[in-house]
Amino acid sequence: MPIESLLSLESDSAAVSAELVLRSVRAVSAIDLVTGYLDNRFVLGGYDETGAHHFRWCTTPERAVITRATGRMPRDVRRRLDRAEFDIVFDVELRAILEGCREGRDSWLTDELIDLYVELDDLGFMSTVATYRDGDLVGGYAGIRVGGCFAGLSRFHRAPGAGSVAYGALVAALLDGTGPSMIDSGPMSDHVARFGAIARDPEVHRRAVLEGLAARGRRSSGDGPE
Repeated sequence: MPIESLLSLESDSAAVSAELVLRSVRAVSAIDLVTGYLDNRFVLGGYDETGAHHFRWCTTPERAVITRATGRMPRDVRRRLDRAEFDIVFDVELRAILEGCREGRDSWLTDELIDLYVELDDLGFMSTVATYRDGDLVGGYAGIRVGGCFAGLSRFHRAPGAGSVAYGALVAALLDGTGPSMIDSGPMSDHVARFGAIARDPEVHRRAVLEGLAARGRRSSGDGPE
């Protein structure tokens, strides 16, 4: 849960000054969420003491990125996937997944920010992994989709293992070529390191995403290999 990882840094004032750059803005558009991401920034929703809504931008000194060259599947997650404990569906129920991600939390995912992500989904820049049991949504992972990269925002589970299976299914899709070409999991953690995440400088990652965008543009125009 990369954004939640960013928020955990705010509990330590030294970590804030070292790891985060925050600034308040009053107006953010859906496409700003993509351009901000390309500039190594994620937005947080919140309310001030008067109840007025505001956005804050945050950034990190490195990105935890999984590629096809580095990715691997932990044995316990592979067993869960092989046992088909959950039904897994990609690119569905964005709003429901984002709502699930803020259940029981004092969340940065405000109504206003969720609306922006839904608008961004209409523009083709969002992706999800949903896990179901007996037809009920019990877990999921949502992220921005740009240049072949899945930039993770938040994950949740209502059943044990459902969130990890969603994450594992995304990594499996990366490894078999049916999903993204890279996964940006935000700040590095022991959990994402298990799946082969490596620390990448934000500018290096930005160039990789832009190269992915350019390559997709060439393919769509017929100027490059399929």
